[in-house]
Amino acid sequence: MRGSIVRRGKGKWLVRVWLGRTPDGKQRFHNKVVHGTRDDAENYAAERIAEAGRGQLAPTSSITLGQHLDYWLAEVARPRLRTNSFQSYSETLARYVPDDLRQRRIQLIAGDDLERLYRSLVADTGVSGRTARYLHAILRSALRHARLKRRLLVQDPTEAVELPPLRTREMRALTAKEAARLITALRQDDQFGLLLELMLVVGLRPSEAIGLRISDVNLDARTVRVAQRVVHLRKRRTSARPGFDVGTPKSNRSHRTLVLPPYIEAPLREQKQKALLARFPEAEYQEQDLLFPSKAGTPISARNLSVRYFKPALQRAGLPQDIRLYDLRHAHATLLAAAGIPLRVVADQLGHANPHVTVTTYQHVTADMVGVVADVFQKAFGRGN
Repeated sequence: MRGSIVRRGKGKWLVRVWLGRTPDGKQRFHNKVVHGTRDDAENYAAERIAEAGRGQLAPTSSITLGQHLDYWLAEVARPRLRTNSFQSYSETLARYVPDDLRQRRIQLIAGDDLERLYRSLVADTGVSGRTARYLHAILRSALRHARLKRRLLVQDPTEAVELPPLRTREMRALTAKEAARLITALRQDDQFGLLLELMLVVGLRPSEAIGLRISDVNLDARTVRVAQRVVHLRKRRTSARPGFDVGTPKSNRSHRTLVLPPYIEAPLREQKQKALLARFPEAEYQEQDLLFPSKAGTPISARNLSVRYFKPALQRAGLPQDIRLYDLRHAHATLLAAAGIPLRVVADQLGHANPHVTVTTYQHVTADMVGVVADVFQKAFGRGN
């Protein structure tokens, strides 16, 4: 390895260590102005040359963390991610990485800086540990690219960072009686009540239910096909960009055909007819072939579905307002488990590739299920039997 020392003034020395060439032939250097004596500069140069020989020295760069994140989002993340995932990455970085870190040279970012950031987010702004860990995962991917591909770093500052504790929010399970009350309340809404009921009795994700097309429902076979999902984007739409993203289901297992309960055939047949007729009166109707379209023909957002239709139904049913839209899917799995449906069937119904996900995420031990367990032993060992 070659190094040089150039005097830049009284007590100032520029140390340059040559690090080879880039694939396109450009020379790479580590540069540092050392304040002190010539001996200080020579000692610094010797240490850096030794590090370079071990592959532990990165070329000096003025690229900031913010500049690299912008580059990584545009050139690496965007081509690989779904639209909604890319937007989530972009918004998370924009919201939670402060300007002082963004403006700092990427080579000066240390693990301690990231730990302080995560602690501050959780303690001062109320961000959950899960969100802080999500931010860390994005930064880790971006900084790993800075080290391995752009050669901007020798060490990744995200390694060995102590993360905030993860406190998961338990999903809310509905008992059979609560589910029946909710169904009764949903049937008082003739616009999207049936969509919400379908989510409960079939186990659809909100994005899958919103994306259901007329052509996905086969009432002769009494089946519904999950073939697309719709995710609304957080930023306002523009004339050149819709406010939602239409894509394929979450995974290969999410592509599935589900059998409908017989009772729901008649209301679904009526809904198909309503959706077909809705196309004609309005000249500005945007045809999307949706089974449950908005008045404009576009997909309803999950937020509007929850606030305008689901929460009022919970209130009519006398159920807690902290029950979330996604908890309908959770309730579906729990009610199947309580009825003794095999785990493999429940996993297939939900579109899970691994039944373990079904157990750890969706199945919830309710009071009704505990009672069933007690009944088994009562019948087997109860006195007087």
